Amino acid sequence: MGSDLSGKAGISSQGRLPKVSIGMPVYNGEAFIRAALDSLLAQTFADFELIISDNVSTDATEKICRHYAALDPRIRYYRNDVPIGPMENFNRLIDLAVAPYFMWAAHDDVRDSSFIDCLVRALDTHPQAVLAFTGFDNIDDQGKRVRTFGEKWSEIMTSSKFRQYWAMTLFDEAQTQKANAPIYGLMHREVLRGCGGMMSIPRVIFCGEDVLALLRLLALGNFVVVDRVLFHYRVRSHMTRPDNQSVGEYLIRRGLKQMPGHRGSLSLYLTRNYAYHREMRRIVMRNAPFSLMGKIVLWVLILVKEYLGPLKTIPQAVCHELGFMQK
Repeated sequence: MGSDLSGKAGISSQGRLPKVSIGMPVYNGEAFIRAALDSLLAQTFADFELIISDNVSTDATEKICRHYAALDPRIRYYRNDVPIGPMENFNRLIDLAVAPYFMWAAHDDVRDSSFIDCLVRALDTHPQAVLAFTGFDNIDDQGKRVRTFGEKWSEIMTSSKFRQYWAMTLFDEAQTQKANAPIYGLMHREVLRGCGGMMSIPRVIFCGEDVLALLRLLALGNFVVVDRVLFHYRVRSHMTRPDNQSVGEYLIRRGLKQMPGHRGSLSLYLTRNYAYHREMRRIVMRNAPFSLMGKIVLWVLILVKEYLGPLKTIPQAVCHELGFMQK
């Protein structure tokens, strides 16, 4: 599948396994991976291994990762022989890890130096918890904070399981970014492995796999929230119509798929929207740890959200892209 460019897997300089495994999936991450790696290597909690799974990058990612792996023995770098699916690359890291605690780290996000230490303490002191995460904000391409969030996740995650599932299924994805912090939090590796890791839906990708994984984890234990903003999730620039291009010309080029870097389409969005909400309904009915009546109520509300969501999202997205509205 790929090559290990470091030494013995997961063994520290003291000859023992680390307490935390960090898994970083990456593809063509040269623009931001240095900042992500630097923030991880600067953590006050140092008892970790950092595993990078490079999904056959074609830019300078491999060179950068080799350089970092040569500098720090905690880093193991793997490069896949052939490209695999994004979710497969995420899940491969669970299998490569050896520590009892595991966390994913995207190649473009950054963390405060106390991030891992706070999460380790949270899991150590809450034996019934399966996952710990912190507050978060959004940063832009230059690392500047551009957005904060007001959801009280510490309150939600200490309330009933019904309310926890309500939040994770019905909160607006774009407004709350509800999965960003927990999916990049710290988890019990064997619990994550047991529930299947990042869910992969055949023939459909990027349709809320992170939320689906979190819903399965919620059935197995509690989530602990460290109520401090220690995680900085990078949001990338979105395509918009250039000021010097007419709406008509832009729509023609967009329709003919002549816009570089854009992979979206209306049919693809609707396909993903259906697959995402269908799987949420299935997980609620099969796994949610509360009454049948509660499951039925959520099932109906998720169905309503599936149909109402596009009526709000599509017009707003079109207006933003055409430059009629500011984000």
